[in-house]
Amino acid sequence: MDLHVDLKDRRDLAGQIYRGLRAQILDGRLRGGERVPPTRELARRLGVSRNTVSVAYEWLGAEGLLAGRSRAGSIVQEPPREHAPRGRASAGVKLRPRAIWSELPTPR
Repeated sequence: MDLHVDLKDRRDLAGQIYRGLRAQILDGRLRGGERVPPTRELARRLGVSRNTVSVAYEWLGAEGLLAGRSRAGSIVQEPPREHAPRGRASAGVKLRPRAIWSELPTPR
């Protein structure tokens, strides 16, 4: 597997890893069923702590994009429908703001 994560600076490393992997999953470069590198290996390759990579993997897991399997590592999951690329909304669907928005004061 050719996995590339670009770290632009030393701030928000876990976020950069998360966003990089998430983008690769959603655009199909990482497919469902593929294994991502173990946290130790990816951390070593990126020059970050293992905790940093673990946090990124946990965020992806919380979104349903990555699943940890005992003795099998972390496996890419098929993106749930809410992450699927969206086309144009059907003509019959009308968007309406929630009632709560009309009750909130307008910022000045």
